Amino acid sequence: LGRRLCVVDPKQISMSDAVALMTGAKKPPEDALAA
Repeated sequence: LGRRLCVVDPKQISMSDAVALMTGAKKPPEDALAA
């Protein structure tokens, strides 16, 4: 917990998708992964 998973553009992703990424229910796109 507390680590950055990815960086997403709020204009391209919905809030429900953002929550899914934070909870691990959805995998982030490859180009958005944090280094």
